[in-house]
Amino acid sequence: CIRDRGMAVGLTRHFENLRYLLTQYTTYSADARANFTGPRDNFRTITTDNQRNNILNILRLPQAFEISSMQALYIKLAFRALLNDFRRGLNDDFNAKLTLRLALYIVLNICLLYT
Repeated sequence: CIRDRGMAVGLTRHFENLRYLLTQYTTYSADARANFTGPRDNFRTITTDNQRNNILNILRLPQAFEISSMQALYIKLAFRALLNDFRRGLNDDFNAKLTLRLALYIVLNICLLYT
């Protein structure tokens, strides 16, 4: 499980799975007569075209399900957390600069009044 091993290991495995699926897609796209090399229990006959069946069955591989769950459970949540932190930091920075600008404006008005 990714929670036990850390996000670095999980992301590495995620990219390995993506690379594996890309390799499978490239193989089946290049050769229409290639046989499906994945687990036979994941293979379904969807169309009469062997090449199209192979390409569609790539999405039924365990690696594809792992990619989907990784994106849904971890990557989206991590991205949302980072986005919230970015917004919070941006608001804090803006508020701090707004306070500084207001203080400078008051000092400038005081200086103009007394000169």
